[in-house]
Amino acid sequence: KTAEYYFSKKLYKEALELFLEIEKEAEPSASLYQKIGYSYQQTSQLFQALEAYKKADLILPDDYWTLRKMALCYRLIGDTKQALETYRHIDFIKPNQLSVVLQIVNCLIDLQKIEEALKMLLKMNEHFEENIKIWRAIISCSFNVKNLQQANYFCELLLEKPNLIPYDYILSAHVDWCLHDAPKALATYKKGL
Repeated sequence: KTAEYYFSKKLYKEALELFLEIEKEAEPSASLYQKIGYSYQQTSQLFQALEAYKKADLILPDDYWTLRKMALCYRLIGDTKQALETYRHIDFIKPNQLSVVLQIVNCLIDLQKIEEALKMLLKMNEHFEENIKIWRAIISCSFNVKNLQQANYFCELLLEKPNLIPYDYILSAHVDWCLHDAPKALATYKKGL
């Protein structure tokens, strides 16, 4: 009860000490290893967190929450290939979750597989129409593979939406500049600034 109290109050270091004692004395459960992993993660001990999550996954395979935390730890320690594999497994278990697909796309971009990322994004755009996050990623990927017409098309869609961020204008201005439309690029850069 004390460990649970510390955990609920976000006192992860104290909770972790007690959870590790419980691990020695009682039969471990997936829930215990999830809490140990999360406590390690919150105290920036990512390798230990990953090991605890793996133990939880052995006891309770394919748990969505555990796999998401594992994938995040892989990303944070720089193992993008393993993160990608884990996110793809998560997508297999629970398909077309936007946040998971965007993480897959981020991993693909980090691995310089931009065209593959772009194909996924275009497919997701069919399922999640008018999603600004997807549009931003499509613009960025299209720009990187020099498909300026496609990037420009999505820029035009994006700039019609309210509550844009400066990045939206800057990215659109980059596309305008590369399409040799200097006046439009200048005006868009000014909006971004």
